[in-house]
Amino acid sequence: MSVNIDPSTQYDLCKGKCNYDVTGYTEISSAICSNSGYELIISCASSNITCLFNNVSYTVSGIFMGLGSYVLYNGYPSQAYLFILHSNGSDMLVTVFPVMPNPATNAPTGSNASSDVTSFLEMMIAVCPTSGESTSGSFNLPQLIPQSVFYSFQYDGAQWIVYGIKDMIMVPSNVFRSWTDIIEAPSWSVLIPDASMNIFMNPDGAKLAKASHDSLLYIDCSPTDTSETTIEQPTDSSNNQTTSWTIEPQYIFIFCVVLFLYVLNVGIKKYFQPPTTKETNEKETKEK
Repeated sequence: MSVNIDPSTQYDLCKGKCNYDVTGYTEISSAICSNSGYELIISCASSNITCLFNNVSYTVSGIFMGLGSYVLYNGYPSQAYLFILHSNGSDMLVTVFPVMPNPATNAPTGSNASSDVTSFLEMMIAVCPTSGESTSGSFNLPQLIPQSVFYSFQYDGAQWIVYGIKDMIMVPSNVFRSWTDIIEAPSWSVLIPDASMNIFMNPDGAKLAKASHDSLLYIDCSPTDTSETTIEQPTDSSNNQTTSWTIEPQYIFIFCVVLFLYVLNVGIKKYFQPPTTKETNEKETKEK
């Protein structure tokens, strides 16, 4: 038996102890792509690309892609795998994705990760088709991580994170075939044996980097009147760009409350304030 990731299985939930924070992932601008003979290896020149798992910090060591499957997906192996290897000196963290050729088209489908992986495979095929050869390029590591459920377990002294079949990396079938022509499948099975290990599921997925301005409300002060009369905003003479503002939501709320109280006060005075002496005398005169 091997580890089998089956979405229909009721795995124990694990959020706090399986938190996967990848806000420290950045683009690998000087990635070294090499052919080991049976794997595509993308190594990092920088040691500053980090993540947190269970509040423990790990540094990305490299990305590896080869033929075979570390786990089963709904009872079936994937044709290839991609994993991110992390280390902190004493412990290891492995993040695994299934990789499959796309039989329907010669273009990558699914996530942006498919495009990046496909580009590296094409570069490997063209530049380093022989074992031991290498080249360099850039790899967008943050795009590799989806906002999706993942599974976690411990094996062979390492923490493992596994993404399911719906997050597989699809590679164009023609590129996949050319890649398999220049590497060899390992002579051993990479499947992880199911030693009755506990598999946990984090339904919230990884913590991804978000834009710092998400908490602000952006107001575009462009005129909406379609007539010939236009109102232009002040411009910055240094760069000749239109000035715009960001207003925090709490100030808009305060303004609305003040406006509402003002209108309410005017209404109360108009309809509920007792009549003045002049108004009373005029009314009595009319009645006489």
